[in-house]
Amino acid sequence: MIILERIYEVDFCDTSYGFRPKRSCHMALAELGKIIATKKVNWISDADIKGFFDNVSHEKRGELLRQCIGDPRMLQLIERFLQAGVMIEGRRHETDDGVPQGSVLSPLFLGFTHYCGQSRANRFKLKRRTAKKKLKAKLQDMKDWLRSRLIVPLREVWPLVNAKLTGHFQYYNVNDNWPSLEKYRRLVSRLCFRWLRRRSQKGKTLSWSDYYQLLSAHPLATPGRITDLIAMAK
Repeated sequence: MIILERIYEVDFCDTSYGFRPKRSCHMALAELGKIIATKKVNWISDADIKGFFDNVSHEKRGELLRQCIGDPRMLQLIERFLQAGVMIEGRRHETDDGVPQGSVLSPLFLGFTHYCGQSRANRFKLKRRTAKKKLKAKLQDMKDWLRSRLIVPLREVWPLVNAKLTGHFQYYNVNDNWPSLEKYRRLVSRLCFRWLRRRSQKGKTLSWSDYYQLLSAHPLATPGRITDLIAMAK
């Protein structure tokens, strides 16, 4: 990736933030907020190409890579990575088109809904909350993940649940998004309760009171320090 950065970094616009050294999605959000708050903005265009990364042509991609990369070993390594296939329900499937998402070569999406609000001083303020579509997808992923671990010991599952919560909070814990974080944590807690009740006949008798006692001994992760996008933009 370091070699590819040196090759392609000179071609990026200054307003591009994804997969660039010393840049992040939080910095992109901060810059967007700064522009909206300090400049005259009449409209914003939010564009995306549906299914783009699922349908990238391997042939065309190879042609574009060869325009800037002359080392055949590097090209071969990239091709092997992009054609590694995907795992679905424990089985490997070939990928004739597209880019494996979630890898170092997949894009970063912001995942926020932006809306107009007011600061404590009653001044205009751009606010953000976790996009409904993204929140729904995250909850479904958690539900599916728990369902696939019905017979895995609790002592192994609980730390992983907290790791997933922490990862979510680290990205989405920005100014004004606390209610969405609390909602996600509350709904994950409910999913965990249902998961515990489905594990065995004994689990079916688990009450909310019993569950709260378990949470007292093994609490779920909570949002930590927010990423202050306002301070980042200054």
